[in-house]
Amino acid sequence: MKTAVLFDYDGVIADTMREHARAWQNIFAKIGIAIEPMEIYLQEGRRTQEVVGYILQKYGREADAETCKKIAKMKENMFISSRNTSLYEGALKLVEQLHRAGVPLGLVTGSPRRSVLAVVPEEVIGRFRVVVTAEDVTAGKPSPEPYLAAARKLRISPECCLAVENAPLGIQSAKAAGMTVLAITTTLPDEALSQADEVVHSFEELHAALSRSMNLHEEFAQGACMNTNKG
Repeated sequence: MKTAVLFDYDGVIADTMREHARAWQNIFAKIGIAIEPMEIYLQEGRRTQEVVGYILQKYGREADAETCKKIAKMKENMFISSRNTSLYEGALKLVEQLHRAGVPLGLVTGSPRRSVLAVVPEEVIGRFRVVVTAEDVTAGKPSPEPYLAAARKLRISPECCLAVENAPLGIQSAKAAGMTVLAITTTLPDEALSQADEVVHSFEELHAALSRSMNLHEEFAQGACMNTNKG
């Protein structure tokens, strides 16, 4: 039985992907690179500097660490200043219900912590026992490191965690960590999410899938899933 739920942030908890894509388009346009939103959607989950490096290399540009860091900072500043984002009401209701049921929750994102805190109210962040952001790992998604870090902080075995994602790299990350993955089609179609264990098309469907996976109406069998490794 699954005993913990780990949520991606962008495109799962927060309706931010269009604004992220707009910021990326504006920043890269300044150096003569025209990108499509889909290029960003498919790279979601990587840390900001990793996305910069990927795009620069794709378009034959120099991608040294200093350049990537500079462009990444410009992009995050633009995104935060836009303030044109919101949280998914369905996701908030689901998080609240899981929290009331005593389910350990985690937030796992490739976004910088300040970008998350600029959108998510403190009372919502407080529902998550662990929050893993770009600063907490050495490699973003699709590396399993972000999800493994969250499971370790919860002291729950990865196999007992269920991840909720909306992008291929996030799915790959959670699967590589040994987790079951539910994917929701907030930004990408079914075929882009085919590596997930189940694809849902609304937060109502996500609620039903989580209820089935976690047997929410019965006591959680956490004892068998607790990770005694404190490392």
